[in-house]
Order: sequence, then structure tokens, then C-alpha cells
Amino acid sequence: MLTLFRTVLVHGLLFLSHILMKNTKNIRAAEDLRASFVPLVVSCDGAVGKEYAGFLKKTADKLSQKWSRSYGKILGWLRVQVQISIINAVSMRIRGTRKKIRGIGCEDGAGIFEVSE
Repeated sequence: MLTLFRTVLVHGLLFLSHILMKNTKNIRAAEDLRASFVPLVVSCDGAVGKEYAGFLKKTADKLSQKWSRSYGKILGWLRVQVQISIINAVSMRIRGTRKKIRGIGCEDGAGIFEVSE
């Protein structure tokens, strides 16, 4: 039981440290542009940060009003879509892709990627 507690504690601390690292890295660039920055952090096993959970709830609320569907169904659908995207991203990272991916040549590594067949 103590080992499980330690594992959960270490995982939570790593998650928080990644959020802080992402904040400090990008907050300066956002301030230069007089903008705000909120990291939407998701771990590779599907754990979402507090800000991301709030983002999903707001998005589900807006979509449920727009599509005239129930909030719960839209929120469930959004969560499933996020989980599928995470699974695809992790799979592509581990196994690679069948298609060649080319960047458009940005120096900072944050370029837009093209997928060619």
C-alpha cells in the first residue's frame, strides 16, 4: 500500500513539475506579445491537468448549446476524442508513421508539419 502511495505521489509531482516547466518556458513569449498563456497538459496515460479539465467542460457546454444535445453526452464524446488522440500520438511516437513527415523549417522546432503520401 505504501509503495502505491509513493508511486502516485511521484507521478503527481512529475505532472506538476511539467506544468511549471511549460509555464515558465512559454509565459515570457506570451508576455512579449501581450497575451496570456495557459498550458493544457495531458499525460501519455490520459491524466488531464486542472486547466485542461476546465477547457473540456467549457467546450462541452458551448457545443451542447450549439448542437442542442445533452451536456453529459457531449462531455463524454469530447473525453473519448481526447483519449483516442492521445493513443494515436503515443502510438505514432513509439512506432513511427508509415507516411513521411516533413517540417516547414522553423528554427524553434514548433513548425507546422506536412504529411506526404
